[in-house]
Amino acid sequence: MPLTRVKSSGVTSGSFLASGSVIPVSSGGTGRTAELHSSWVLDPQISSPGSGTQDLTWSKDPSSVTDNLNGTDVTMSSGVITFPSTGLYRLEIEFQGRHPSSNVSYVGFTWEHSSNSGVSYSTVWRRLGSVMSGNYFYDFSKFHYNVTNASTQRIKAKLYATALSGLVIDGGDSYTSTRLYITKMS
Repeated sequence: MPLTRVKSSGVTSGSFLASGSVIPVSSGGTGRTAELHSSWVLDPQISSPGSGTQDLTWSKDPSSVTDNLNGTDVTMSSGVITFPSTGLYRLEIEFQGRHPSSNVSYVGFTWEHSSNSGVSYSTVWRRLGSVMSGNYFYDFSKFHYNVTNASTQRIKAKLYATALSGLVIDGGDSYTSTRLYITKMS
């Protein structure tokens, strides 16, 4: 870890501070790391979707205590995520829902990537599971996304499912909501 020595006029002694270190609030710092961590909830809840491949849309999680926004957050518009800077981002989804009356062959989501400012998208990752009639399903997944051009790269999640009538993907602001966490890794 690189070290920085700060020298100031009139200071007779100094200390080393590791790059990226957290300065405690008691010492005048923010108590946060410099990296971004942002929490979102599926909004609105999806009930009997008209399409098995619709975009998932998100709103800020108003009850989140995990946000660490020491800097600029991602931008979210109609489910499309735009990043504030280049770097490696971890996208985690806690995906949950239920189907009261049918077996579902597959239910999950895809990550769709654009390198041309959203003109076109291609599937870069898919996560699928199944659910038995009358049961709940849950999936937790992590995906790492390398942003090399923050002005043109975009990503969005899309529902990918069968047996749509009666299918519910939990959303909104509750403890059972589908959630998205975005963390800048480097």
